[in-house]
Amino acid sequence: MAYKQIANINIENAEIMSRQGFDRDNFGKKSICVFLDMSPEDIQSLVDEGWNIHVTRPSENFPEPRHFLPVEIKYDVPEEYENLQPRIYMYVEGRMDHRVTLNERTVSKLARSRIVNIDITIRGRWIEDNPDTGDGHIKAYVSVMRVTIAKPDDAFAEKYAEEEYPEDE
Repeated sequence: MAYKQIANINIENAEIMSRQGFDRDNFGKKSICVFLDMSPEDIQSLVDEGWNIHVTRPSENFPEPRHFLPVEIKYDVPEEYENLQPRIYMYVEGRMDHRVTLNERTVSKLARSRIVNIDITIRGRWIEDNPDTGDGHIKAYVSVMRVTIAKPDDAFAEKYAEEEYPEDE
């Protein structure tokens, strides 16, 4: 299999199609779809590189077609590739000095949170579809994601902040 050097994609203030991707889908995977608000030239460049970019169909939710990239949140990597596990951090709006590191079990909290902002670094891995021709595509994975959630509507939130958002191990 031919190795390809693939540059990461960094998206500040990313928009996702649905928070439900933070929970497992029917195949037991966690994945999100990240909208790509880029110029047509930049989109075409990513397609030419082999990124698996899709376009929404016009609907009530998306009257205009939008480009998006399915991005997998993959924790089950072999031990020797442990550095490839996603690093996902959650911050509470107004408390940016306190972060919670999310793991495979706790990342699903984001499916039930009011997300204010997402900054994400997406890494790619070349998947060879046809070994004879070398044809393939780039599979997208979360490398680093920093998610800010809305401050709770709770008069006592500050008093119990440490108990409400403990650091997960």
